[in-house]
Amino acid sequence: MKLGVSIESDWIRMVLVTTGGETLLESKYKTPHSVDTIVSSLNVRISNHQFRYGAIERIGISISEYLQFGFGQGTPLREKIQSKLLSHVRKYDWNQTPITCAQAAALSEMKRNKANKNERLMTVVLDTDCSIGFSTARPHAVATSDVDFSHWAHSPLPYYEALNDGLTPICRCGKENCIDQFLSISGLERQYHQLVLKNLTVQEIFDALERYDMQATRIYRMYVDQLARALSSQISQLRPTRLVLYGMISRYPALAFDLKAALGRYCNNSDIPLVSCSELGHFSSAYGATLHS
Repeated sequence: MKLGVSIESDWIRMVLVTTGGETLLESKYKTPHSVDTIVSSLNVRISNHQFRYGAIERIGISISEYLQFGFGQGTPLREKIQSKLLSHVRKYDWNQTPITCAQAAALSEMKRNKANKNERLMTVVLDTDCSIGFSTARPHAVATSDVDFSHWAHSPLPYYEALNDGLTPICRCGKENCIDQFLSISGLERQYHQLVLKNLTVQEIFDALERYDMQATRIYRMYVDQLARALSSQISQLRPTRLVLYGMISRYPALAFDLKAALGRYCNNSDIPLVSCSELGHFSSAYGATLHS
């Protein structure tokens, strides 16, 4: 059996699958707010699952980009989680290099669609945090990325202009004008507040869009343009055949269509991939982690 673990900002999700791909278990629990508690809780649950279902042959782990800089405190946690997990789960056969949730989602997407040999897939998570994954359907190496996206979310927003994009507070990574500060859930909500001086959740902004609210429409168009700018360099460099969006923000039905149109302002038409929003569920990163195990 294989166990996939997705450590996200709000939830830790776990799936247990047989070697034949049958799902035995899907479970989740709230993410603890300390590294030691995260690791100890994982150790307890892994032991419990093994007691109930039998020997776990492999473990794969994906970790949210949000945890790269801690719970909003500027403390790098990915390396700490990795080192502590190494000491706690060493009795299991596991991949000691956790991947990002976006990369795990790419593995799930490739598996689901049985990609052809020319498939080049880029995945983008737009949620509490934002991150990129990239996969190619190569024999014996399904979805191993040659590109490091670990700093993408905390690199400056391309073509940033304070007059149009607004000012940002200090990011949890210690910098300003990071892509994450614009494209994450809190980034979209902050931009709406800056313009309208009113607090709305992402879902409330989407509801306002459906009512053709002028201010919500203005913020949404600015957000789509920022997303296109943030992805343009990666798309031009990697030339993916398909771009799949994940996360809470990707649930807005028109986002894929509008993003494809916006990419035309920053990329060659021949480089623009097919854009869609994922149809996979909340456990896609956990399933992808089993493929990385």
